[in-house]
Order: sequence, then C-alpha cells, then structure tokens
Amino acid sequence: MTNLHSSISAIEMAIAGKHNPQNPIHVSRQGESKLLLGERDLAKVYNSKSDDGFKVKNALGADIDITTFTEILQGVVEQKNYEIDIAKFVTVKPGQGAWQDELVKWKSFNLTDNDLSKGDLNLGKGKIQSVNVGVEAVKIPTQRWADQAEYNIFEIKTASETRQWDLVTSLETAKRKTFDLGLQKLTFLGHANRVDIEGLLNQTGVTADTNLITKPISTMTAAELNTFAGSVLGTYFTNSNSTERPNTLVMPTTDFLGLANAPSADFPIGKSRGQYLKDAFAEIIPGFQIIDSAFCSQVNNNLSKNRYVLYNNAEDNLFMPLPIPYTTALQGTSDNFNFTSISYAQYAGIALMRPASMLYMDYAD
Repeated sequence: MTNLHSSISAIEMAIAGKHNPQNPIHVSRQGESKLLLGERDLAKVYNSKSDDGFKVKNALGADIDITTFTEILQGVVEQKNYEIDIAKFVTVKPGQGAWQDELVKWKSFNLTDNDLSKGDLNLGKGKIQSVNVGVEAVKIPTQRWADQAEYNIFEIKTASETRQWDLVTSLETAKRKTFDLGLQKLTFLGHANRVDIEGLLNQTGVTADTNLITKPISTMTAAELNTFAGSVLGTYFTNSNSTERPNTLVMPTTDFLGLANAPSADFPIGKSRGQYLKDAFAEIIPGFQIIDSAFCSQVNNNLSKNRYVLYNNAEDNLFMPLPIPYTTALQGTSDNFNFTSISYAQYAGIALMRPASMLYMDYAD
C-alpha cells in the first residue's frame, strides 16, 4: 500500500473514486514512501504532475459539472492536518541572530577541585588555592527558507466564479501551513537533509534506556506501572549525574490516549493510569507535566522505535531559535498579469545545552 501511495496512478485512482486511502498524506524519505502527518496531500502531488500547472481546471479543481438541480452550499471545508503547539515542548526564541549562518551559545565550567579541604589554612597562614573556570562555544546552525505562491488574473477570476473559493487566500494559507507543519516536524525529527539540525527525538549524546519501558504504559499491569513510577525518576536523576530533576514526559499519542483506563481491571474504581502517574510524579516534582506527540510513535517517525522523552524543560537546558519568523514580502508582478507572493524565514533545530538533562526510553513494536 505504501508503494501505491507513492505513485501518481494511486492519486488518479483516488480522484476517480476507485481507491480511498485512509491516510493519503505521505512523504518520500531515503528512497521509500513513509506515512507522515500533514505534509503533502493528493491535490499538491497531483498539481505538481499536471502539464499546465493550472490551479483551477484540473481533476482536483473547481471545474465541475452541475445541473439545474445542483445547489452549491456555503463555505469550503479545509484540509485537516495534525497540529500541536510546539511551545509546550520547548522554549521558542524568535528574532535572535537574524541573517546569520550560525548562532553561538557559551557554556561555562568551574574547573576547580570541589574538595573543601584543599582550601584549609593553618592559623590563617599558607598558600591560598585559586579557582579556575573555562568556557565552551556551542555552535547552532541555522537554515534559510523561502516559498512562493504564483497565480495570474485568469486563475483568480475563474476561481471567483465558484462564489465560495478564494484562490489567493487558499495559496497563502497553504504556504503558511507548509512552513508551520514543516517546523513542527523539524521540532521532533530534525532536518530531513542536515544531520546538524536535530529535533527533540534525535539529539546526539542523549542516553537511550531500553529497560524502563518495554511496552505501552497503557497496557502495563498494576505491578509494572507501580515499578515504572517508582524507578523512572531515580534513573533520570542518576543519568544527570545527580544534577537535575525532570519536569516533562513526552509520550506517543496512542499510548497517552490509553491512560484513561484503570491500573487494574479487578479494581476499576478510582484513579486512571494517567492520574496515577501525574500524582506520583507531581508529589516529588510539583508542576510535572505529561504531554503527547504523534511523532513519538514508531509508525510516524524514522527511528524504527517508539520513543518516550523525559527531560527538564528549562531554557538553560534546551531551546529552539527562530532567527526570522515567517514573513511575507509584498506581492510582486512584472507584467500586471502574473503575480508572485514570496514568504521567507530562518530557523534552527533544538539546541540541547545539557544532554544529561534528557533521557530517552525506547521500545520497538
């Protein structure tokens, strides 16, 4: 079915009503078609294959047959995409370092031996030790981005005859949606072509534990759930060299939605699994949050595993620069017939300053 989705024949079948895929959204990665969330749809793929590129009079356009018994209803139903608020997962910092090829964040280290006795003096006499410090420059690469919408007077006027559909608005909305969905994907999976721009799920240097979670939390027995709740925070604390406590757990959406069930079928009255975990973690760490992302699921990422992320969501630990937020330039035309609207931005991946402040927990289906 995946190969079928990747072919133009599948699109033509869908248009003809002979094939109705449950999820037509897909993207090609490393030579194969991989189901993904809200990145490309059938209309965009089909338009890219059309000979004349005409946005109105094609098989997915507004040119339809009607009769005297046809009533065109008000409004247009827009495409639905998977969308989440990335600011819940990481601090987004817009406007810093615009137009630069890279950003630099300094990390400071105390190089002095922490043995207090080395500073002891005998009756106030003796050599006094000196402290020493060092700094490290962490370079954060950035990427320039631009996209455009092209249309002409014929296309605008023809689309306006539907009395419902505004072609220019649709193109501008699609352009902005392309950026938003792309940035959303990058937040979790990193850049598709640049290994130096990483996301929340593929950070270099983060420990990946395969013992804490070996199956969905929503299917754990009461004993397994209790063991997990009692050991996961301690494992994280040890991994951070006893310097950090987590305040955020990100888990696959499919597992998160299953946390409404009771820990034990024999005693279904009381707390759900989700409430049990929240209360257990919040008792130790006030304000602890459990959130979900569909990208954590094996079927929606390129990690070949389900990945849970436990981390301290503080700006000193990780942040996401956005040097130039999404910006649209003035509409341009060279002949007053063909028009172009260009939008641009500059982005970076997630900058993880302290890899030990994050812990991955993985299992494969």
